[in-house]
Amino acid sequence: MIGAYDVGDAEQAALAVAAARDVFDNTDWSITPELRSRALLEVAERMEARQHELGRMLSQENGKRLGETTWEVGAAATMLRHSAASALVHTNGRATINTPGMLIDTQPEPRGVAGVITPWNSPVYLTIRAIGPALAAGCTVVTKMPAQTALTNSLLAQVIAESPSLPAGAVNIFTEQHRDGAVHVVESAGVDILAYTGSTHVGRSIAASCAVALKPALLELGGKTPLVIFEDADLDIAVPTRMTVMTALTLMNGQSCCTGSRVLVHRDVADEVRTRLRDAIEALHLGVADDPTPASSARSSTRPACSASSSRSPKPPRTQT
Repeated sequence: MIGAYDVGDAEQAALAVAAARDVFDNTDWSITPELRSRALLEVAERMEARQHELGRMLSQENGKRLGETTWEVGAAATMLRHSAASALVHTNGRATINTPGMLIDTQPEPRGVAGVITPWNSPVYLTIRAIGPALAAGCTVVTKMPAQTALTNSLLAQVIAESPSLPAGAVNIFTEQHRDGAVHVVESAGVDILAYTGSTHVGRSIAASCAVALKPALLELGGKTPLVIFEDADLDIAVPTRMTVMTALTLMNGQSCCTGSRVLVHRDVADEVRTRLRDAIEALHLGVADDPTPASSARSSTRPACSASSSRSPKPPRTQT
């Protein structure tokens, strides 16, 4: 056992939605781009300062190699810097039409409260990828993060909460093992837009629910990436080397939507590719995820994780593993 976490539920989700709604409706957050940019930069700086701490914790929980998890945290911080810059870009514009004396003016406005549901395989990056642009636009956020990376979720929530410019309640993170809290986020009238990364089956259900209320939903679903090897491929490069077939198959232990799920090979070279792949896979060094030397990790991502959930909500029952 590496810890314990507070199990989120629909009640905690409702409190999170109410907090986000209050900040959006009753503060200057949505109309002050300079404040939003400053807050995002503050979070980015704090993430970079704790990059290795976050990376090691994520590696211990979901089994990705340490180099991959520290990269993920760094990439998330970079994404926040991009979002901070975009908060200051004036995207409103004017378009003239042929009728004399008439002018069309466009003025973007923040949608409101954004609901975010992220998976366990890249929880830091995928969470920041969703909440960074939402915050930059002036929205507030409610995020349901997965129980498999609960310690990481808690640490990320702490880093975000340390931003002095971010109003309490602008970002709300809860960790859930089941689905009641997530269902509340999807169906709540207090949530105005939704972002979900996960399975196609759940994505269809979310799309149907959002359609009833005409709620916009951004869905990144599934992901089965075939690798194609033609008969004239240089197999010395294509199969065993870095950034080719072996990397695609073992990236993030194969637990990512962009990793290679299968290899489609021309029949003229199929036997040779099969032999080369077998030899390359047998040569992999398996080890614990936070060992910086292995070429691959043997730890399973389905191993339950443990943590304390984020602050700003009463604590529901605790679960230990």
